[in-house]
Amino acid sequence: MSESLKKVVEKFGYEIGYKKYKNDHPTYTKRLDRNIEKYGLKNGIDKTISENIEKYSNNKDRFIKLYGEELGNKKWEDFKTKIKERRPSLRNFIEKYGEEEGNKKWEEMRMKIKENRPSLRNFIEKYGEKDGRMLWENYKESLSFTEEKCIERYGEEIGKKKWDNYIKKMSESCKNSTSSEQMKYINSIDFYTEKYGEEEGRKKFNEWKKSQDHSSKEFMVKKYGIKEGLKKYKEVGLKRSFHSDSYHSKISQQLFETIKNIIGDDECKYSENGHELRLFDDDENKPYYFDFSYKDKIIEYNGDYWHANPEFYKSDYQFKNDVSASDIWEKDRKKRLLAEQRGYKVLTIWDSDYKKDKVSVLEKCLEFLQD
Repeated sequence: MSESLKKVVEKFGYEIGYKKYKNDHPTYTKRLDRNIEKYGLKNGIDKTISENIEKYSNNKDRFIKLYGEELGNKKWEDFKTKIKERRPSLRNFIEKYGEEEGNKKWEEMRMKIKENRPSLRNFIEKYGEKDGRMLWENYKESLSFTEEKCIERYGEEIGKKKWDNYIKKMSESCKNSTSSEQMKYINSIDFYTEKYGEEEGRKKFNEWKKSQDHSSKEFMVKKYGIKEGLKKYKEVGLKRSFHSDSYHSKISQQLFETIKNIIGDDECKYSENGHELRLFDDDENKPYYFDFSYKDKIIEYNGDYWHANPEFYKSDYQFKNDVSASDIWEKDRKKRLLAEQRGYKVLTIWDSDYKKDKVSVLEKCLEFLQD
């Protein structure tokens, strides 16, 4: 569904937004063009947006104005019911398609929305590591609300007034609570190292993180005693063994599908072919899942960002939640070691390598699997 004129302008600015909107709606811009010719680009667009809101927005007052008090209220309630019935929901899908088909279509729609939702991961998958991160930052910037944007949108006088009102509302809402930024800092490694020094700070931060994990062995034993605590800890580990296949990348599944078609063997295990290989680590009481497996061979398809490709990231690079590149490498090392201890051979493929030369990476995988 195409975006409204207001959303396009807010996202891209007046000049680029107008061009994009005109390109997306070639037969619906006559009134917009007339307003721009009469009032200029900025004022013409603002007038058109205002007219659109008045003409097409559906609210109770508009219905009463059009049909009178009694009939307007009735039509408004009918309109709300109609919208509710049309709104995508599992219940509506089941009523329309039946239990089995409705559930299936509902999940397909949810997955499609999730795949198309703007996220750093989706930007990197679509545009590559470098361009993806840059475009993601640009996208986030386009969503931010600043004084400069306010003035650009509404003019000097009204823009400043709207900005002051926005700041006032934000101040009032935060008056009696700790801001998210403050909480983020208090729960960060920077706070602990500044307060206790580098070594002691890291130690205390790790202890705090551990104390927040209410599924850890230490927490269970402390709360329930040794016997009952270990039992509950094991139960938690079994619950964690549920694995969603929604974390795989599309491009990795395309590679694995090609491999399966060439090998011609249903022993290939990967997410879109039924399920991934699961190995349970008794020491850590959790399962590890492997992207692709065939007999005693495993292929791990690593995203450059999510697995901190050493070609792009140094060991001390900090990702979200104070996780460093070296932390990610250690986790992947343990995962690989577990597989090797169980008798598997492991090949790692990096996303950037595959995108550079799909043929040679495919040949490398086939050679590894058939060796």
